Amino acid sequence: MNARIETLQLAATADIAPSARQWLEKLYAMDCPSATATVPTEALFNLLSQYRQELSGLFSRDDLLVLLNGLFQSRYEPNELHRLATDICDDMGVEIDEAEQSSLWPLLERLFSLTKGQSVALIDALQLALAAEVGPTECWKALGIELKAL
Repeated sequence: MNARIETLQLAATADIAPSARQWLEKLYAMDCPSATATVPTEALFNLLSQYRQELSGLFSRDDLLVLLNGLFQSRYEPNELHRLATDICDDMGVEIDEAEQSSLWPLLERLFSLTKGQSVALIDALQLALAAEVGPTECWKALGIELKAL
C-alpha cells in the first residue's frame, strides 16, 4: 500500500470527530440498549467502518467533488443533509423546486436515502477529505470507501 495512504489511514482512524462520536454513540445505544453508558472507542470505530463500507459504490468521483464543494463553506450534522442538498443546488445554480428535473437529482436522491449511520459516515468522510493533505479520492480510499465507477 502507498505510504501516503497508510499515513492517512492512521490519521483518519486515530480519533473520531466529536460530532461523529456523539452520533455514533446514539446509534450504538439504539443497537445495544443494554450496553453501558461509556461506549468503547473500538466499538465506535467498528460501527463507523461498517457505515463507511455501506457508502462504497454509492457516489462517483464527480459526486464527491460536488458534495465537497457544497460542504466547503459550512459544517453539517448528519440530520442536516437537506441543508447540504439545498446548498449544492445553490452552488450549481439550480432552484430547489426544480431540482427533480435537474442532473443533480440522482445525487440528491442518494443523499436523502441514506440511513442515519450512513449520514454520519458521509459527513465524517467529507470533513476528513476537506482536511486531508492528499486528494479527496485518496482520502476516501484510505477510509475504505470505494467510489462508483462511471
